[in-house]
Amino acid sequence: EACREEQISSPDEAAGDDCMTEVCIYSAIVILEWVTFVSSQATQTSHWKKEMETEPPAVVRSVFKNGFRNPAGFLAVYGLFVAPLGSFVWHSARQGGSTWVNEMLPGWFVVVLIYLSYVGRGLSAVVELWMCCNFLGVVISADEAGRGDNEKKRSQ
Repeated sequence: EACREEQISSPDEAAGDDCMTEVCIYSAIVILEWVTFVSSQATQTSHWKKEMETEPPAVVRSVFKNGFRNPAGFLAVYGLFVAPLGSFVWHSARQGGSTWVNEMLPGWFVVVLIYLSYVGRGLSAVVELWMCCNFLGVVISADEAGRGDNEKKRSQ
């Protein structure tokens, strides 16, 4: 049969699928971070905050409020920096490894901290997506304005 179902014969094969999913997720996160970095630094004439096309949504404003010195800002920054390391610590402990974090803190507390970092990473991803979309809107508006100027010059 050309289309027979494949059965997973060992837990190692199932773990391989999980590993591939994690690699894809982590790769997407890294790509999002770099695209956000490039889009926030690409404006050569002015600061990226001055080029915003629209008022940021309430979620974005709450993260940026007071220079990230607020609960939402702390959570986003915490997630941005702790989620990758926390994932490593958590997976290491699940596979029987030992890290200094697992030796110092109770297991349930480590899990709570890691889940909290995932929530924070999700929040920072929302902010990054908004920044990328806003930058794309600025680029499209500048392109449309440039086309309008070129058409006026041609008609003269």
